Amino acid sequence: MPNSEDCVKALALRLYSDTQMGRAKYSCVSPPPHPPRPPPPPPPHATRLAARILPPARAGSMAGDPRPSPRVEAFEISAPPENTENGGCLGRNKHFWAKMAVGVVVMLVVTLVVVITTIFLLLEKKPGLRLEPDLGEDELVWFRSADDLGRVTAALTTFLRAYDDQVNSGANMKDCAPYAPPLEGETCFFKTNLLGRTCQRENSWGYDKGSPCVLITFDKQEVSAGWVPDVYTDLDELPPEMPLELRLYITNVTKDNRGFIPEMVWVSCTPEDPSDQAHLGAIEYSPWRGFPKYYFPIRNEAPYLAPIVAVQFLKPATRRPMTVECRAWSKNMVYSRAEGYGLVRFHLTLD
Repeated sequence: MPNSEDCVKALALRLYSDTQMGRAKYSCVSPPPHPPRPPPPPPPHATRLAARILPPARAGSMAGDPRPSPRVEAFEISAPPENTENGGCLGRNKHFWAKMAVGVVVMLVVTLVVVITTIFLLLEKKPGLRLEPDLGEDELVWFRSADDLGRVTAALTTFLRAYDDQVNSGANMKDCAPYAPPLEGETCFFKTNLLGRTCQRENSWGYDKGSPCVLITFDKQEVSAGWVPDVYTDLDELPPEMPLELRLYITNVTKDNRGFIPEMVWVSCTPEDPSDQAHLGAIEYSPWRGFPKYYFPIRNEAPYLAPIVAVQFLKPATRRPMTVECRAWSKNMVYSRAEGYGLVRFHLTLD
């Protein structure tokens, strides 16, 4: 039977072996025989586990071992946040294509507006003015002798004969006024006896007295048919390029009309050269200073006839050639000297 000393030695040997095995277990970290298979990628927004080796701490090392045991600590690493608002990369692409789609739509709308505006301008009604007497001489009003007087009076008489026939036509004709506009199917007739005291055939249209009359009216061409004036309804709407004399006239008429501007396509005649203003002298317009709105729209069909404004130059200078421009004024008037839209130009010479 073993004695106590043998038992102590055996127990010490066993403890020593356990100690050696424990030290190797906790202090020696040997690599695995085969490298581990990489883990599958984590799903989006998942939390991954990672490990880091912290500096060794002596507290916790085995007794009698001078080398400290390393500490292994696990911690969490979160996957980088993705753009959850727009669905990540796909969401950003959707956002990009949405912006591109909006840009394309805006460009198409702008292009469509430009095209429609261009077509509208091309098809826009452009009322042309015409001058009487039409002597076929490049819009020349030239009075020198009795022969010229005969040509002028004959041309004006021929032009106005259609207006006299219109009054006598009877069918759906109406003597219109601002308070009595035409009804559906009615046509306003124009009375030539309203053209003033001296702008009449029996007075030789003023040419024998050195006060020539010219007649301004609308040309019933196809491009003018259907045109309706957008008249001025407020003094603030009068354009700055309108002659000052006409603006003052409209202001005074508005005061006399209890603050209301008459619904009129206004007319002004001025010399093309401002230095000719004194030589052109005073001008008288009849029966009105323009064309009443109730004569519109312009129609290119019988028995409609466009209204007339008689323009009489009371005492123009003789032997001085002057170019005169007469304009019609409304908010939607189109002007073109080359085509004669909205204005008429003529040369006036009295010998």
